[in-house]
Amino acid sequence: MDYKSLLINMGFPLLASEIAAGDIALPFFVEQNPELYGFLPGLIPLWRDNGRMVGYWKHWFCRRSTTIVIERPQVEYLHSEIARSLDQLLYLACFDDIVSEDGVSDELRHIASAISIQGLDELNELYEDYGDDKACLMRLDVFKRNPPFHLDSSGYKGDFPNKNMIFSKELLTKTCLTEFDENLKPQVSTLEESPYWLKTDDQEPLFYQLLEDSNFAGAWMSLNSNGWRFSDAKKAMLKLAEKANNPTFSLLANFWSSLPHEQYGSY
Repeated sequence: MDYKSLLINMGFPLLASEIAAGDIALPFFVEQNPELYGFLPGLIPLWRDNGRMVGYWKHWFCRRSTTIVIERPQVEYLHSEIARSLDQLLYLACFDDIVSEDGVSDELRHIASAISIQGLDELNELYEDYGDDKACLMRLDVFKRNPPFHLDSSGYKGDFPNKNMIFSKELLTKTCLTEFDENLKPQVSTLEESPYWLKTDDQEPLFYQLLEDSNFAGAWMSLNSNGWRFSDAKKAMLKLAEKANNPTFSLLANFWSSLPHEQYGSY
């Protein structure tokens, strides 16, 4: 199964699969249809930007909303939420292009119709009024309804870990270590309420204990936390798929484990 088909089978928008496959060429300074390896199991890449992967962040076996993140291999594979939907991501990318080009280019206007962006002139007006300050995007309905934390921390409705959360035991069991930045990671790793995968740098033995206990959510969070060699994580991903017996997850596991992630060593 190719990557485009995988995204469609997982229920992601057709537009997302076309962008990821490079069928729709974007005018932004990003690498589409990038080399697909060196990213964590929870990431569904859309494009690569200066060595950082941008894509959907999807959790399994627990109640967490799918969002869009940027993955930073240079910062211990830290994941940061940048958008709550594909529409938001594309508006952000268009705004960055307008800032870079100091206005709406003909190329951007041509592509906008293909990716269903109707508000280029409004984006350009915001740029003229506010410069490169992305906070101005909160004036657009696409962001008002469900803003990402970095644009509106007080109105945030998502469940991606952030500094305003009360870190209860129930909440922490639905998180993984790569979701916490350098300020929050030391805090959560010492909390009594934190599960073991937020406290260890050797995930493999813990993962298999969680798997033996049929704690699939915990095993999944361990798999997306720091403390793995990619080669071991590939084997663990297949073991989780085998025991969980979820057909869609098995598609993802087989695809992810077939990629040469081990070239990136560990995470």
